[in-house]
Amino acid sequence: MKTSTTNNDKKSVLSYSTRRMGIAESAGRMVMAILVGTLTLLMLNSCSTHDDDAYDSTPSKVKNFVAHYFPGYGVESYTVTGNISHVRLSNGPGITFDKDLNLEGVNGYGSPLPQVMLFDMLPPALFDYLQSNEELNQVFAMTFTPTQVIVELLESRLTYDVKTTSITRAFVTTD
Repeated sequence: MKTSTTNNDKKSVLSYSTRRMGIAESAGRMVMAILVGTLTLLMLNSCSTHDDDAYDSTPSKVKNFVAHYFPGYGVESYTVTGNISHVRLSNGPGITFDKDLNLEGVNGYGSPLPQVMLFDMLPPALFDYLQSNEELNQVFAMTFTPTQVIVELLESRLTYDVKTTSITRAFVTTD
């Protein structure tokens, strides 16, 4: 007796094997996605933005300053040299404090400083000057001394004289 296969039989065999292959491919894709996700989480964990030792050694006044003006940044390092304390935030600015933990300076290392910090820390005349010249988003560093406040902008430096309240601008050249 001769058996014959019809087109419907061939289609059902092809359909079954195609479905079986599709399930295998889907399972393979799912396993690959799980592996990629797991590896990503492991890499993110190893690139932690929070060094527990550096954070633990940071005084609470400094921690509060960082939490207020730079929320979400981890403390990469905290060092004390003489009367100066320096905090370096992970992928962020560096902040310098004096022996009494008063702010001496902030360097954004290429990122603009938060405007709320400028409003809180700068003398009102200097803040108003920056605001009137639409330069608040161009402040990359600031330094405080007893006689001056120095603000580093994208292409210039402003010096505010505490005694006279005068503001002078010096243009920075990149040679």
